[in-house]
Amino acid sequence: HGNVWEWCSDYQDAYRAPSGPRIYPEGPREGLYRVLRGGSWRVSPDLVTTTYRSGYKPDYAHSSMGFRLVFIP
Repeated sequence: HGNVWEWCSDYQDAYRAPSGPRIYPEGPREGLYRVLRGGSWRVSPDLVTTTYRSGYKPDYAHSSMGFRLVFIP
């Protein structure tokens, strides 16, 4: 976290007060926005956490957004 926002495959839900499970919360099955997490070099340090979420349309591009590759041997 902290280098670029990480695109996730989850759809972003409309804002709601925290309730229910906090670990792996279930989001909507479809939507207009995809989740971005982790913060980036453009935000204040208190937002650079793996739990912070934001969202944009999937076709939006910016130098503060990216993705992470995972290698599973």
